[in-house]
Amino acid sequence: MDELISTMPYGKFKGQDIVSLPSAYLLWIAENIGENTPRNKAICLAADQEYQFREKNDCHIN
Repeated sequence: MDELISTMPYGKFKGQDIVSLPSAYLLWIAENIGENTPRNKAICLAADQEYQFREKNDCHIN
């Protein structure tokens, strides 16, 4: 079963909900975190999904 990520597990925003992270950081995660482990892949997926939601709904967070 794939790991579901709802909070950032490390880094500058460790412990914060993915949905509350700044849009620029979500984009950075999706573009820069390698998907070399299931955990990193789940982080990238969560960040990308949230970013795409914000793009679609024009509701970015700075």
